[in-house]
Order: sequence, then structure tokens, then C-alpha cells
Amino acid sequence: VDWKKGQYSNGFNEFSDTNNINKSGRFIEGDNTYDSLSAPSFIYLDKNGWVQLDKPSHYQKDYNIIFQDCFEYPEEKQFTKVLMNPPFQTDSDDLPETDFIDHALNCLDVGGKLLSVVPISVLCEAKHKTWRENLIKKHTIEAVFSLPDEAFYPIGTITALVLLKPHISQNNAKTFFCRVSDDGFIKKKGKRIQIKEGQLPKAFAFFKSKKEEPTFSCYKTLKTK
Repeated sequence: VDWKKGQYSNGFNEFSDTNNINKSGRFIEGDNTYDSLSAPSFIYLDKNGWVQLDKPSHYQKDYNIIFQDCFEYPEEKQFTKVLMNPPFQTDSDDLPETDFIDHALNCLDVGGKLLSVVPISVLCEAKHKTWRENLIKKHTIEAVFSLPDEAFYPIGTITALVLLKPHISQNNAKTFFCRVSDDGFIKKKGKRIQIKEGQLPKAFAFFKSKKEEPTFSCYKTLKTK
């Protein structure tokens, strides 16, 4: 779904219709002041349905939605799916992205899934090394999809999609890595517009079929040290 300001209800209907998701569920939103892209920070799905957008004024009345600080929500391992775009840390006083990911993982039941947008720095910079080591001791990184450098244009942060499986240690499980260099969008008049399908459908298909292709996708064993 292409979430745009003023189009939340239509996007929500489209997503729920195409994915056979009903109108019951629960959502948690982070601190809305972080929401610089006017897009959802968290979408929580459970066995009853799903949940979230941006501001209460955009919601349709027949959706069961909770609007609150996500860190006030108890870590009860009751959700089966989490889709999230946590606020990126831009100042030393901001909470790091990893705090949001850790909290969401603790809200997931065993066997659940978490898909998150993250700055690529979280996955490779030394300052996050301890967090990565602790992450794979408790959870599994199933896949990493690197996104085009301008995926969040005009924001300059380089990002990736990370798929995590909670409460199961990585051990020797291999991780799927995929380089998505073309998402089908181009810059035009200061905006990104879609002109073709791009490589994301191919990337997800390769992950499902465990297919490797030179310069595009591969499986690697992560080092714990």
C-alpha cells in the first residue's frame, strides 16, 4: 500500500481487502512527533485481524484501533505479525530504532514474524555490534533486503527491510540477503513516482523459493562474534 496523507482509509481498505484481513485488531503508534514521513510507524497483526495508520482523524469508525505510546503497551507475546517503520534516530536525545524493534519482538508470540524498515547503519556500524550480537542470541534474522539509496527521498538515510523470527536463536540458521537496487521509482519534480514494478516482487519470490542469484541474492551464515 502506498500510504499518503489523506489516503489512509483507502489504503487500509485496499490492504485489508487484498490480504483477506478483517476489520478487528489492535494497533500501537509510537510518539507521533517522530512521524516526519506522515506514514505509519507500527502495524500490529494478530489472529483476529490487524491495525494502524497515523492519526485518529484518518481512521474509519468501524476499525478497532488503539492510539497510544507503544512503550506503554505490555509485552505479552500476543501478536503474530508486526510491520514497522520505527522513527529513525536523528538526535542523541531520540530513542534508537533498536529500542522499538526490541519492544515489538517482545510483543510477538513464538512463531510470529516482524518486518521492519531500518537504517542500514543498524546492520553494519560498530556502535550497534553489541545489539546485533544480542539480537541473534534471542531471535533469528531470516532476511535482509537492502533498498535503493533514495527509497526515502528526500530523507537521505539508506535503508533496508529486515525480517525477524522472535524467540528462536539464530544458531547456525542462514540469513537471506538481497540487494534491491531498483524499486521501480524515479525522481521527478522533487518527488518519487513509480514507473514500473521494480525488483521487490522478485526479491520476495526469491526469498520464498530460497533462490540465489549472483549480485542479487544469497544465503550467508551470520557470525556471533
